[in-house]
Amino acid sequence: MIGVLPGWAHPILQNPMWIEFTAEALEVRVDMSVRELIVVQGLPQDTDGMVDYDLALDLAPKHLPYLLEHLSFKADGKELKGEVVKVDPPKVIGKGLEGPDRAHFNVHVRYVLASAPETVTVTVMHRMCEEFPSAPGVPWDFSYAYRFGPKGAVPQLGALYRGKPVSFSTGLGAEARAAGGGVVRLEQAPEKSRAQWALLVVLWALLAGMGTGVLSLRFYQVVAVVWLVSFLLVTVTRTGLAMPFPAFACGAATALLAMDLLYGGGAGQNRRAVLVVVGAMLFGVALGGVVPAVGGKPWLAGVLVAALVAAGLGVVLQRRLGGDAPGPRAVRQVVALAAGVEALWIMLRLAGVTG
Repeated sequence: MIGVLPGWAHPILQNPMWIEFTAEALEVRVDMSVRELIVVQGLPQDTDGMVDYDLALDLAPKHLPYLLEHLSFKADGKELKGEVVKVDPPKVIGKGLEGPDRAHFNVHVRYVLASAPETVTVTVMHRMCEEFPSAPGVPWDFSYAYRFGPKGAVPQLGALYRGKPVSFSTGLGAEARAAGGGVVRLEQAPEKSRAQWALLVVLWALLAGMGTGVLSLRFYQVVAVVWLVSFLLVTVTRTGLAMPFPAFACGAATALLAMDLLYGGGAGQNRRAVLVVVGAMLFGVALGGVVPAVGGKPWLAGVLVAALVAAGLGVVLQRRLGGDAPGPRAVRQVVALAAGVEALWIMLRLAGVTG
């Protein structure tokens, strides 16, 4: 969330943003980097990257109107007016060319919510530094890593890119508003998320079948128990998982298994068995934590059937192509490579890294 890449060699900036809400207002904390003061307000910077700390403190208040103007919050389509409540300056501004990128003013902004219907749709968009290219014809790659949710609850995580609005539903109905809180969920098409999660599960099951196709049926029973127990533990305890952790974990488990199939050949069954068991646990935990955010549980039955079929196909493929002949082994590696690349792509989409 707090990683900032250097803006000199690569014109990239990503700042953290925390968005919490109550029945009355959005409470936003956004990090404003010293680099923005250099770009927008003309804060002088020496050749070694150093800037004057006191001058940065003087320029920060002058930058706040620009920040509010280029950061848009809407509730049910109506623009909200932000009020800066407090600004926490950085303790120091580090040395070197990357020092201004890593030093931030933490700006507290309050957006008052008017009376609203059953559900409040919050839309966020930013246009930071769009008028100030890093070089002629080269715009700044400016984004925010956001956390969104009611106070005291598990937040949603994601990335906010310039000119690309992100919308949420607070779920603040009349009863929830009276209680001063609500349930947060990403306002995205559930069918799209379900399809992506389902395909990620199927790809992992296919690779699991290929990786452990010579093992006994009892091993698959162990895998099924691990998956079910981890899924039920998260579901029963109602533990929500904030993106992008579940997507990264499941995508990484699938990609590691694909890499092992690519380079491990027919050996390494014990190693692959460990990868499959760990992957089963990760998938169980992830799906148990994200099911409420993608439209409920009925779709899981179809996912499980598809996963069983994919695992069976993987077992058949492994046994048919289990020899070391160049042809069969090449086919197995091509399947593993294609499935691993697709899993990584789905992981990035679910995590909000790509569109």
